[in-house]
Amino acid sequence: MFQQDRYADTMSSLTSERKMLRTRSTTCPTTSSSKTRSCAFSSAILHSKSWRCIESGSPLGKTAAECFPSELAAHFEEDDRRVLAGEPILRQERQTVNEDGQPIVVSTTKVPFRDGNGSVVGVIGISRDVTVEKLRAEEGLQLETERQRSKILQTFIQYMSHDFRTPLSVILTSVYMLRRNLDATQHTERLDRIDRQVERITQLLDDTSMIVQLDMETAEFQFISTDIGELLRATVVGFQSRAVEKGQTLELALDSESLLADVDPRYLPVAVKHLLANAITYTGAEGKISVKARKQQDQVEISVEDNGMGIAEPDRPHIFERSYRVDRARSHGTGGVGVGLSIVRKIAEAHHGLIRFESTPLVGSTFTLCLPTVQAKRE
Repeated sequence: MFQQDRYADTMSSLTSERKMLRTRSTTCPTTSSSKTRSCAFSSAILHSKSWRCIESGSPLGKTAAECFPSELAAHFEEDDRRVLAGEPILRQERQTVNEDGQPIVVSTTKVPFRDGNGSVVGVIGISRDVTVEKLRAEEGLQLETERQRSKILQTFIQYMSHDFRTPLSVILTSVYMLRRNLDATQHTERLDRIDRQVERITQLLDDTSMIVQLDMETAEFQFISTDIGELLRATVVGFQSRAVEKGQTLELALDSESLLADVDPRYLPVAVKHLLANAITYTGAEGKISVKARKQQDQVEISVEDNGMGIAEPDRPHIFERSYRVDRARSHGTGGVGVGLSIVRKIAEAHHGLIRFESTPLVGSTFTLCLPTVQAKRE
């Protein structure tokens, strides 16, 4: 009688364990298995979704090629060969499909199974569906990216708002003074001041529009073989009056008379103008600014060099960031929304080139555009 009761208890316990194992295998998103050296399944506890992926019956005694679609089986067999050679595979993520043919991401760990002598006699593997986790991580990353974009936009709008208020304030003051019976000289001075502020607002709007186009990649670049010397001459001439107003010397030095490169003649001058504007702004009276161009192998280098205030070490990693200002005390008075160097970098990258700089505080700065002379054809 005691033996019968004990037998009944044992069978009940085994039945309970089987039910628990069955529940686990059909509800937990985990698959575990072991294989022999011939890569045949010797045991398998499969999640229900994984089980339905198997093409024919129980996998026991069969290889992956006999159970799974060929492409998936090939990946499994390659992993098994690596593990049988003694290499563990830890948390390897691979995209596969579920029973509905929908893509899922599975994280797999496979380790060698060794006998008492330490010889590898098989493979033990555990796989887990991490699709939901990956989606949540991606959603979290996207959310954080949007938060950062929102923060950048907020900072940009704050700077832009301040920069628009400054010239508008000058214009309003000038209009008020014009309404008071000023003499002819004062009248002309006020009108000139209004003209300069309107020009400044126009530049602010142009910069804002351009950075939006470059950010959204809606700007269409058309590369044409262009005389870089001629392009730079026209740009430098447009800045001579500004340099003269500050008592500065602005000169152009070309490596050769004929310097051709595939560039967009609409956008490249914009980049050079921003570099020149910065050089004039941050160089004192009687300073010197040089624009140079030379050919270096398959590239053309355009540099703008000044002997101005330079850039302090803490500012250097940030100068190409949107709305970052090296000299905050002077930036609002000199105009701009802090996107000039961002525009330069984006134009350089659109030309499949780069912008680099060297700077020493109180000595000066040199910004160099490095652009390919010939643009490779891209499909």
